This record gives sequence, structure tokens and C-alpha cells, in this order.
Amino acid sequence: MRLPADVTLQHGSKRKFEGEDQAPEEDTETPAVRPSRPHVKNHRRKRPRVLPSSQKQLQLHHVGGDYEIETVPLPALHHPEELLIEVKSIGLNPIDWKAAAYGYGIPSFPCVYGREFVGKIVAKKETEADDLKVGDTVLAISTDYRDYRKAAFQEFAISSAFNVLRVPETISTETISGMGVAFVTATLSLGVCLGQKFFMKKSGKELDLCLLAQTQQEHEVPEDVRDVVFNGIPTAERAQIGDWLLIMGASAISGQIAVQLAKMCGMRVVAVVDTKRHKERLENLGADLVVDRHNLEESAEIIRKETKGEVRLGLDTIGRETAIWCESLLLQNAPKKETPKDGQRSHLVCLASGPKQPHPQVRSHQLPIKLFHTNPEIGRTLSSWMYELLDSKAIKLIEVDVVEGGLKAVNQSLGRLRRHEVSGKRIVVNMGEGRSRTKRLRRS
Repeated sequence: MRLPADVTLQHGSKRKFEGEDQAPEEDTETPAVRPSRPHVKNHRRKRPRVLPSSQKQLQLHHVGGDYEIETVPLPALHHPEELLIEVKSIGLNPIDWKAAAYGYGIPSFPCVYGREFVGKIVAKKETEADDLKVGDTVLAISTDYRDYRKAAFQEFAISSAFNVLRVPETISTETISGMGVAFVTATLSLGVCLGQKFFMKKSGKELDLCLLAQTQQEHEVPEDVRDVVFNGIPTAERAQIGDWLLIMGASAISGQIAVQLAKMCGMRVVAVVDTKRHKERLENLGADLVVDRHNLEESAEIIRKETKGEVRLGLDTIGRETAIWCESLLLQNAPKKETPKDGQRSHLVCLASGPKQPHPQVRSHQLPIKLFHTNPEIGRTLSSWMYELLDSKAIKLIEVDVVEGGLKAVNQSLGRLRRHEVSGKRIVVNMGEGRSRTKRLRRS
């Protein structure tokens, strides 16, 4: 594969690519006149790695089908901030199987999916992303579903530099492969939709994502999320220290991270989960109250009693039916008038479908996920903060099932997700082409 002159390539590789069998060039001077190099052994000039001209990629050709392996050219670098990354492991998200089954988020066919991966940077523009080097191992978070170059289900993928972070040395690449989308989801839900302020210990600065989003130029914010950004939660109704946060489906990876972020900010958390499977896990993450999602009537009574009816902020990770239940619970603390002059409205973030006819006293918010990949300042801020939290062990790692077998193992693994055989953890597919097998990595 030929790349432009302003592109930096990785040097050296154990994998065999075109031209690698040739011996590296040596200095042509004779030993008698060669200058001494006392601290350098076998001094040779490294040859730039020659990338393959094609790659394997999973494509979806119609709704209801399986992803099929195709041979395609490597994706090209279009913009100065873009990186070419060799994919090493892929984190599978629920949307990956829902897209294939129901056509969610598919702009055109054939479609290439996959929302996050860990890999090694193999090429970049020389003038941009100077803090990221060729050879760095990074987590790439691909929320830009319309740009198939950035999809995870392929051997090489593109990512914008502001949507990646280095993998901390103390964390396995497999564990972090499934945390990126969930982190962005939880952070934007709490920070933009509910107005919670965070604190970045490394810089000693407050992180106000709601204000950061609102101070962007209107043309820098995608049209379909402008209402959430510019007409979202009023200052007087933003999340505060001591507020209760209801999280329906808190065992989802986004829910697990939201619990931890909320507790960092001094909030109190009600987690609604399958208590037989996930109660201990959510308590270990810091949830103040854990109730059973399989008995919602009883759970509602427990929540009203334990919180004294003070829950007015919610996050639903599941769908319309559970969002309606959350709305009804939040209404107990909402003011009775349509214009809440005597109190604060309640607010509910719906990650899937929200109520078709929202109550005027419970503002429903859709996740403005596009802010992450369309706005470099916001994308870079979230990526940097995620690295800081992981590197300092401020948030706990998730549990993952690691599947070997590369792209060939993706369809079978998505089937496990669809059949709900995996709950409260991620499936991560390693790109090695060895025999398909599964191993479990528990949280640290």
C-alpha cells in the first residue's frame, strides 16, 4: 500500500508483509574505516514497514443477515488528525447485533459496524496528533457510525486522534477494549444531559461538560442534538451533590460506569438490576440502594421509602417500557404545575427509546453522542479524562469474556449477546486467527 509523503509509517514488525524477506541495508564502509560505536550492536537502518494493499472486513449486506468476511482495500487517511490503526481486539456492544437484526443505525449497505477497538497506530499525518506516535497502543472509540473507515469489524481502521487514548501500561488491552463507548455514554449522560460537574484531579480543574457544549458555535454542534445542548437542563435544575440518581439497567457497562462517576461527584445512586445476578457487583461499585427490576411495583415502594421521595434524576439503559416506569417514579418529586415555579422538574436520560408522550414535568433527554466525534474539543476532553481515570485506578475495570478467532468469531459472539447469555460484562474478540475459544477476565 502506497501512502502520501506526509504520512509516518510504523518501523519494524514481526508480521510478514510485502518486501519483508529482503535483508535490511547495511553500511557499505569496510570495518577498517567504520567509526566505532561502542554502545550500539548490529547497527542497521530499519526499513519502513510496508502495509498490505488489502484487508479482511466484515460486511452486513441486508437486515437480518450475518456479517460476511470480504476482502477490501485498506482505509485511507483523509484528514490531518486521522490515524491508521491495526486492530488487535474488538469490544462488542449491544448495538452491534441490533443493527444486524433490526437495521438500527445503518445509513447504507453494505454496512461495516463495530464501535470500539484496541490496536496499534501504523500510520499518521506528520503534522497532527503529535502526542500520539506510530507504534502506540490505543483504544479507539468509534461513535461515528456513518464513516465505515472507522468501524471496528476490520483488520485496519481509521480514527480521529481526539477519539483515541493510549492504553495505560497497567491495564490489559482486552479489558479496556469494551469500556470506551460506555464511558462516553455515561459521561455525556451525566455531564451534558443532567448537568453534573466533574473534577479532573490531574489538572485540578472542574469539568463542566454542559457549559463546554453550550459555548460551542452552533454550526459546530450537529443539528439533531442542538436542542439537548442549547435548550437542555436549566442551571437551577442541574445535578448537585447529594442528589439521588435512578439508574434503570445499572448492570449495563454504561450503567456501571455511571454509578462510579455519580459517586465521585457526591451523588446518591439507586440501581435497578436483576438482584440475583448483579446486586453484589453494584454494591461494590458504590450504589447506595439496589432494587430488583423483576418486581418493579415492590421496588418502587422501596425507593420511595428509602429516598423519602427525593429522586428527580434518572438514566434508563434499556428501552421504552422501563423508561415509562422511570418517568412515573420521577413524577413523585416533580412540581404539580406545568410551569415549575415552585420546584424543580425531573430529568430522565433515555439511552434507547423514551416515552412517546413525555410528561411535561419530566424532561426526557436523548444522548448527544455525536458531540464526541464531531467536536474535537469535547472528544479530546473525554478521551484525556478517561485515560486519567483509568491510569489512576479511579474507576474499576469491567469483567470481560475474551474470544479468540478474529473476525470469524464475531457472528457467534453477537449471537450470545442477542440470546442474553452475557450480562453485566463485555465480549471482546481478539484478532488472532487461532482456534475460537473463550476466557474470562474479572475486574480488578
